[in-house]
Amino acid sequence: MKVTTGIFVVAASAALLSACAQVETSKPTAQMEPAEKTMHPVGTTLVVNDMGEQVTWEKVATNDKGSVWQGSNGCRYTQTNSNTFAPTVKFENCNGNTGTQEIQSKSGSLFPLDVGNTASWKFTGQDQQYNWTGARRCEVQEEVRLTVPAGTYDAYKVSCRDDWSARTYYYAPEVAANAAFTRVHKERGKVADSRLVKAPSQPSS
Repeated sequence: MKVTTGIFVVAASAALLSACAQVETSKPTAQMEPAEKTMHPVGTTLVVNDMGEQVTWEKVATNDKGSVWQGSNGCRYTQTNSNTFAPTVKFENCNGNTGTQEIQSKSGSLFPLDVGNTASWKFTGQDQQYNWTGARRCEVQEEVRLTVPAGTYDAYKVSCRDDWSARTYYYAPEVAANAAFTRVHKERGKVADSRLVKAPSQPSS
């Protein structure tokens, strides 16, 4: 089976995905400064609550593909250039799936994060059953303030869409991590809804 980049994602579906993925926010206390990308060192850990399950993530390695993160839930994934908004390039035992993706092209830039910045990626992928091609587009939509178990943060709301899902990130520069994240699949509904429980903790030197 080959999944191709889709005209079939209609505006009505996009509106429904947005409505299902709301996080309670308010306006930040002051205008935010553009946020540079942060590369966490190997050994960094953070804790999130995702769909009612508490998961500890640890950055366990870096390689020529990017940063490798291991979750206490058994999921292990590789994120290109430590960019949390780009498609993952490898995933193992993540929601029962194992596979790889290869980024074919990229345009635009989100970093330094600022409202209005956009970036797009085209990629191919495969898992145990399927091969696919796809595209993801992300936009920094607004500055917000939100409260999660780890604390209250000013954050950039980054909205990403591909052929299958709508992802919304709330990136808090103060901790260089997503304070909240939601993912809504066009067929399966909400499949991720996480809140930061413990901010990134770097290994002692």
